[in-house]
Amino acid sequence: MSCLVQCRKDLGRLLHLARQVELRPAPLVSEHAVMAEIAASFAGNGGSTLLYVVGEDGVLKGAISLADILRYLFFYQHDPYSPPATLRQLARTESAAGFMRRALSVRMTEEVVDVLEKMTAAALTECAVVDDNDRLLARLSMTDLVHYYRQVQNRCSDAPEEWLPPGVSGAAPTAPDSGRNP
Repeated sequence: MSCLVQCRKDLGRLLHLARQVELRPAPLVSEHAVMAEIAASFAGNGGSTLLYVVGEDGVLKGAISLADILRYLFFYQHDPYSPPATLRQLARTESAAGFMRRALSVRMTEEVVDVLEKMTAAALTECAVVDDNDRLLARLSMTDLVHYYRQVQNRCSDAPEEWLPPGVSGAAPTAPDSGRNP
């Protein structure tokens, strides 16, 4: 059995990961949220650099990156031709729909290996988890994937060497308890 086939078998679907790793709620705003609401959501979202935009029905519409918002705000703040009144006006009128980009989303039925490949290909450190109707359920980070992988690897510490990633031999080293649910 090839390493990739065994890895798929061991890691399973995202649903298995969700049972082992507590997925965090996704920070979100309405597609009609204005800049002041967007900034407040970023300030209170627990360190995520993405803010997910949802419609009234909870369907994922896109995502806003913190970097895009900061570039936008600092452009106007440092533009000598933009009076302070312009900034106040932007904070009241610019909506989330105007800032959002397409968001990478995954479903609980997807294979963990496929999710990792999608996130890596898109150079993202987190993505949205949605249901079959594209309603936002949670966010999944690369850290969640690494944590889950280590749990699986520890369970399979007697796995044949060919099942382990290149450069890894034997059982995974133990790390101090991170406080996450096992």
